[in-house]
Amino acid sequence: MHKKQSLLFRRAAIAIFGMSAGVSFFMIVTVLFFRLSSAMVAPKEIGLFAFVSLPYNVRFLWPFLIDHFRIPYFAARLGQRRSWGVLAQLASCILVILLGSTDPAANLPRTFCLATLLSFFSALHDIVSEIYRFHFAEKISHDSSVPLQTVGFRCGQFLAASLVPIISAFFGWLAGHMVVAIVKIAAAFFITKLEEPKEKAERYRKKRGFFQEIKGKVLTIFAKTAQNPLLGVFLLSIILMRIIDTVPGPLQTIFIGKIGISNFDFGLVKGGCGIIFVMLGIPTASYFVKKTGVLNALFCGVLCQSFASMLSLLLLDLHDDSHVLLLMSLSTSFQDFFQGFMNTSIIIYISSFCETKLSIYYFTLFSTISSMSRSIATYALSTISTTVGWDFVFCLPIMLCFPLAIVFAFLGRKNCLHNVFSHRS
Repeated sequence: MHKKQSLLFRRAAIAIFGMSAGVSFFMIVTVLFFRLSSAMVAPKEIGLFAFVSLPYNVRFLWPFLIDHFRIPYFAARLGQRRSWGVLAQLASCILVILLGSTDPAANLPRTFCLATLLSFFSALHDIVSEIYRFHFAEKISHDSSVPLQTVGFRCGQFLAASLVPIISAFFGWLAGHMVVAIVKIAAAFFITKLEEPKEKAERYRKKRGFFQEIKGKVLTIFAKTAQNPLLGVFLLSIILMRIIDTVPGPLQTIFIGKIGISNFDFGLVKGGCGIIFVMLGIPTASYFVKKTGVLNALFCGVLCQSFASMLSLLLLDLHDDSHVLLLMSLSTSFQDFFQGFMNTSIIIYISSFCETKLSIYYFTLFSTISSMSRSIATYALSTISTTVGWDFVFCLPIMLCFPLAIVFAFLGRKNCLHNVFSHRS
């Protein structure tokens, strides 16, 4: 009985860790953007907030930090990795509350600092979460733990993008943020009840400097990447896809805030309705990749995302609130379905490439490049939206489909990568 309870507790821990990660991420990239846009902050200034997610973009550095530096007192009582996990959750809890009590429009620098710190500690938690997932691998296989983590992450998205705005419509933003803080406390509780993850033979880290080790690994990765021109084309495809993905994502959130949607309507449509279609897009992507190949699935998803982005053009000239809400529900549902589709396909795309050519460390680097591309695209497009107009922004994805088609065709013709990019992947 004890073993069954222990296994159940571990499964619950994986799910709550995923939920904590999801609620943090979407509080930053969705709720914060909506609050800033609703407060009539200029799109250029909102675009700068894309860089609060920088700690996520360099998360390949944080495993070194967690295993190299000890937290005084807490490391002795909880263990090296558990102490970092508890610190990350409690710090995130405090930062979420402070962010909820802050008026973004009245104090942009304070909001930016709080959001960046929240991003940093959330990224640390993500690493600890992955450490535990691998630690549990002997009892809970990856094909079981990853879906648990994903479901938890999407539940966190629902909480952040739907419940928080709805609660704030009645009780204020601080009340909505307090609900998020409860999730953080629950995640910290689970960490204190779990055993310290076992450490592999990594004592060599003490013999070398922290920054010297990071420098050596990163230089090795870039050197090997530069040796193969196909990797450059592969990275170009990731960047193009992430630019396309940015428009129906954070850019549309900024646009929605500017047209005067209420907190309640935003939470109902963007969170409640959107999360259902995101969940549907995930298994659909897996099915299409198996049946048609990852390249075909990706290009199909990109085309549909581009069409979904252009649906937002219809919102530019609508003034009837009921029609705006209806059309926003339609476009959001379509966009979120293909966001779930594309995010799943991109992960399979990168993972398949890394399984045959590179190590997991390369996967982390490619994921970093992917995240950084999204942040830079968010800033650049939000900045130029006031000069070129939203109609150009919403039409940009369909323009990028043409060079992306050429890149995919080039990769598809390479026999040495056939096992990665054909449907046999």
